[in-house]
Amino acid sequence: MSQVPVPPSAPAAPVELPKDKLWRKLKQEPIVPIGCLATCGALLWASYALRKGDRKNFQIALRWRVGLQGLTVLGAVAGMLLLKPGEAAQSTPESVKVASVPGRPPTNRQVEKASADQDTARAEFAQRMAEAEEKERQRDLAEKEAVEKLLRPGPKEQRPRPVFGQDRRTF
Repeated sequence: MSQVPVPPSAPAAPVELPKDKLWRKLKQEPIVPIGCLATCGALLWASYALRKGDRKNFQIALRWRVGLQGLTVLGAVAGMLLLKPGEAAQSTPESVKVASVPGRPPTNRQVEKASADQDTARAEFAQRMAEAEEKERQRDLAEKEAVEKLLRPGPKEQRPRPVFGQDRRTF
């Protein structure tokens, strides 16, 4: 029995510690954490004003909170749009999700298997959709025939025309 040669795996990338990842993200987008802290500060100011019963400062603090929260969201969106492609996380080709060892890229075999699984799942879904559409078409045709049968006029002997001033009741 001959064995298929296995290509050597890529060198293992160093695993990033959570603390290091936090500092890297803070350096990449400093506006987001600053905005979060400012929003929390405005919220604390609002809660302090609420406890003291100062309605005017309470309303002002809530308006500041809304504005700072909006600026934080804008900063996050701007940071995402301005992020360089090299800094973005590497993804597998054609956005195929592959389970792999953390810190290592997936092997070609894993990507091919995931792609094949995705293709079979799409084919099965398309088949189920076609069957469901056919059943719905058959049901619609049956309903249409039933309605046409009810609305179809019969021979005059079966359905006499009503005469005005007379009804079907007998006295």
